[in-house]
This record gives sequence, C-alpha cells and structure tokens, in this order.
Amino acid sequence: MSTAQPAGEPAARGALLPVTARELPIVERGAGVYLYAEDGRRYLDGSSGAVAANLGHGNETIAEALAEQARTVAFAHRTQFRSRPAEQLAALVGEHAPGELRWSLFSSSGSEANELALRIAMAYWAARGKPEKVEFVSRSVSYHGSTLGALSLTGQPRRRAGAEALLHGFARLHTPVPDAGSVADLRAELQRLDPRGIAAVVTEPIGGASSGAVVPPEGYYEHLRGWCDAHDVLWIADEVMCGFGRTGQWFAVQHWDAVPDVLVFGKGVSGGYGPLAGIVCGDRIAEPVLTDRGFVDFGHTYSNAPIGAALGLAVVREMRRHRLVERAGEIGTLLRAELDAVAGRHPIVHQRRGLGLLHAIELACPPSSQPFPAEHGLTQRLLAAARAEGLLLYPAVQGVRNGRGDGVLIAPPLIITAAEVGELARSLDAALGTLEESLDSSGPERS
Repeated sequence: MSTAQPAGEPAARGALLPVTARELPIVERGAGVYLYAEDGRRYLDGSSGAVAANLGHGNETIAEALAEQARTVAFAHRTQFRSRPAEQLAALVGEHAPGELRWSLFSSSGSEANELALRIAMAYWAARGKPEKVEFVSRSVSYHGSTLGALSLTGQPRRRAGAEALLHGFARLHTPVPDAGSVADLRAELQRLDPRGIAAVVTEPIGGASSGAVVPPEGYYEHLRGWCDAHDVLWIADEVMCGFGRTGQWFAVQHWDAVPDVLVFGKGVSGGYGPLAGIVCGDRIAEPVLTDRGFVDFGHTYSNAPIGAALGLAVVREMRRHRLVERAGEIGTLLRAELDAVAGRHPIVHQRRGLGLLHAIELACPPSSQPFPAEHGLTQRLLAAARAEGLLLYPAVQGVRNGRGDGVLIAPPLIITAAEVGELARSLDAALGTLEESLDSSGPERS
C-alpha cells in the first residue's frame, strides 16, 4: 500500500488510517446508479456501496431536505426536546412495519441499533420479573455490527478476529445452508437450547454479506416464531441490510407469516445519505418497559436527532412517491433472470440466490462444487475484475460452507433501470470470464 505524498502537495500532519491494503481511487461525485472518480472513470454501483445507497446518488430532493433541516435545527438532544421529524418518521415506520410494530427509537448505525435491541429485550424481561434472561442466540454465519454486543452476536470468525477477549459467548444456531438445512434441523437445534436464560433469538431474515444472501426454507420463521412464543423467548429480526424495500417488501420478514418482537433497521432508511438506523417494536414489548421505567433510558448521542430523522423522512417519502419497494420486486425479477443467465455460462458459479434487489453469487470449484482454497483469494480477484469492467460489487467471503467460500453481493440501488441491469449483467459476465481465464492459466487452483 502506497503512503507517498502526491507530487506538489505539502506533507500533511494528519492522515486517514487505511481501511484496505488496496489502492483506491478518490470519488468525485455520484449520479443515479453511477459513481465517478477523480481520474474520470465511471463505475456502476452494483452493490449500493455496502447495500446502503438504496436511492442511488445525487438525489436533489434528499439533499434539499437535509439542507433545510440543517438551516432550521440540526441537533437537539432527545432528553431536552421532542422532534417533529422524529415523530413523523416513527409514524411512517409504524405504517410500513409488519404486524403491530409501532414504537421506534432511532440511532446512527446498524451496530448501535442492534445494541438498542439487546437493551430493550433485557429491559422487557426485567420488567416482566425475569432479570435472569440476559442471554442471546444468533446464527453461526451472521453479521450484526462492530460494537461489542452486536459483534458478540456476529458468527463470522473474520469479523470477530482480534476482539474475542471482549465478546460474550452467545449460543449459535446453524445458518440454513442453501442446498441443505431444513426446518427439521432448526427444530432439533432449538430443542437443545435451555430457554430459561435466553432473552431473544437474533436473526437476519435474509442473510447479508456474511452468508451471501441466504434465504431460509419455507416455514423456517413460522417455526422460530412458534418456538419463541412457547418458550418465553423474544425474536429480534436484524434488517439493517435487507430492510426498507431491498427485497421487494418494506421489510424482508413480510415475505413470511411471522412477525418479530423487535425489528432492527438501518442503511436503506437513509438511502446512504447519512448515518441513520433504529429499532421498532410493538405494545407487547414497549408497554411493560414504559410501565416499569416510565421511559426508555438508553440511546446514543444522535438518537432521534432532527437532522437524521428529517433524512429518513425524506427517504421514505421518495420511496413512496416513486414506488421503489414495488419496483425492487419488479426489477428484481429481471435482475434474477439476468444473473441466472450469467451463472449458467460460468462453471465457477455454484449458485445464485436472493430476493428482490438483494442477490449473491457463490463461487465454487468445478466440478466438485467445493470451495476454492482461501489463499487463492477468489472473491477479491472477482471484485478486481469487476472494477476493471466499471462495476462495483461487495464481498461475501467465508460464508455458509463451514467458514469457507467465495462470493459477491449484487444489490444495486432501487432506482436501477432495465437497461442498467443489462449493463450490470454484461460487466459481471466479462469479469467472471476474466477470472476463469486466470484460473485456466494457473491450472492447479481448480483442484
């Protein structure tokens, strides 16, 4: 990684800590589904960054809403003032959330929001006279954030590396493997748990980068919901990546007949235009906590801040005005067909999976369908080949194959057009061809 000062610029006393060993271009601007670098190159944002830029780039309506709120009042602490934008956003979240979920609390990031979900679950059980229920169960392949509670839930070893000494040893359920795993497997695993100390089971309704957009089998969440109800355990759905229209529903759990007790959201609620996330729960959770305490006495500095709430409000209104949730389902059908066609032309693509505009392709070694050795770095090589074609994708590495595997997420902004889907598919096709040529030339990597 180069750290040399650009020619003609004075040496700076301050510098950004590098977040990758790769050389990165400097982004100049964004417009629609494209990002432009200072060197003049244009990139199709095929993953919405980290599946966050759901409304694409350069949306003037969102920019004006942010500017107007900043001119009015950007910050007022939640313990000193109520905020009209926060209350209006909570009303809209409740309008679109599944079941009777209607009580929201906002934060700055998905990690923070997952922490809030853990806190409200423990507060609920304390109010119910069961303070011993402080344990959580998550899945073996999962990602819930980088703060310590959220990272404790995370089942992805590479995300936890270096922080294990700080983390809780929460129990794990196996992530339903795409071509294995079943409701019967879930039933057997749940039967082995002792629910007496468990506050909640936490799942990503549709997997993100950790698992590569894994969609559980039919009946999975209905069974989980029933087990939680029967054993006095809450269910927390982490929709930070898959919520707010990404899968063709406002929230991914709406693809099933099962409603969580607490739903966590982020990323898409701000469309990538600023830091915003939150939780929403129903009367069942809120009323015991409010009766016991009178209010929710936890949060973060920017919880319910006016400027963040105004951003979310503008994003939801734009989504409604342009029917972006419905479009995600409609254009997602086209994207799925294009990806399936591309996958059929490349033997190293083991599987395409996902819903709406959240998809992944998993790479495997033909003809065995076993993961490639990790040291060959197939995911990074595909990302580089795609970037050379002007396509940005997001890594989904070390997924469901027992902590092994390679793949990428394909999750373009919800505003993508049919023509742009075609461009995405052609660029991905070419990138996979480049990758396969490199494997053919090196020979042994296929075995």
